Amino acid sequence: MKKDIFHKRGMIEGMNKKQATLKGELSTLSNLSEERAKEAANMNKELSSEKEALAAAASAPVQFATQKIREFLASPNYASQIHTECAAYLYSLASDYKSRFLYLVTLFGEEKADKPEWYGDLSLSDGDSSDVEAACNDPPRVVRPRG
Repeated sequence: MKKDIFHKRGMIEGMNKKQATLKGELSTLSNLSEERAKEAANMNKELSSEKEALAAAASAPVQFATQKIREFLASPNYASQIHTECAAYLYSLASDYKSRFLYLVTLFGEEKADKPEWYGDLSLSDGDSSDVEAACNDPPRVVRPRG
């Protein structure tokens, strides 16, 4: 019986030591988690300030480009430049469609392919700028669908 009492007393003392050790570890972990929370808060502040700086740096080119676009739209050359660019683009599209039509003619023969209205109107060029200038200077033609 005395053996049991000493054995149980030893177990209780061992458990008390373990409990004290665990309490010490818990307080250490608690301190570490508080430090980590402070570090995380500081990092969050740094990241938000960097984000604001990046946003300010990114908005500067956008503001510059917006200003240049506004200046261009206000300039008298805007309409003529847009007309020139549109005419050149439309001419390149028409040339592309004519080359596709000629390809179909070579594949299937002329009798199988219906010639579109504009077939005779365009000449295929090697990108000569005079063709583009001529297309830009010509008044636009309205092509109405048949039927």
